[in-house]
Amino acid sequence: MQKKLYVVGIGSGAIEHLTPAARVAIESADVVAGDKTCLDLIPELIEGKEQLSSGLRQEAECCRLALECAESGRKVALICSGDAGIYGMAGLVLELAEKLGEHAGSPLRCEIEMVPGISAVQAAGELLFPFNEFGDQIKVGFVTGHHVGLFNGRARCRGQMFSGTGTDPDNV
Repeated sequence: MQKKLYVVGIGSGAIEHLTPAARVAIESADVVAGDKTCLDLIPELIEGKEQLSSGLRQEAECCRLALECAESGRKVALICSGDAGIYGMAGLVLELAEKLGEHAGSPLRCEIEMVPGISAVQAAGELLFPFNEFGDQIKVGFVTGHHVGLFNGRARCRGQMFSGTGTDPDNV
């Protein structure tokens, strides 16, 4: 009996951006769980596998089903977009595993392995915009309260990127 749950971040959804470890975890699983949108992004990897599909905003139910399936002796890949540990399923799975174990009167016995994916902030490099719009884009991010990730913001040759943004590159 395998009794294993992989919690897999599949990145942006582009199959070519799937990490090798994510591909191996999905390919080795008997069952693949996730919301329908994510499952639809990787049809070639899940063909012929049992699928546990949920709708968006039904993450807790999907995690519970994946945990129960793994606990019954199956090898399960629970997929989510981005990285499982960054606004993904990792925290929810661990929380539910603890609660399910308490409810059963003993800890769950399935192994849980986190398989990182490419987070949105890392994938954003694909979404390049003209250099002259940089200041406007970063201001919108700060004003709207969004997280802003800057790659190599301390590079001296890129200091002009911050002019007009209200930020000081020495304090970023």
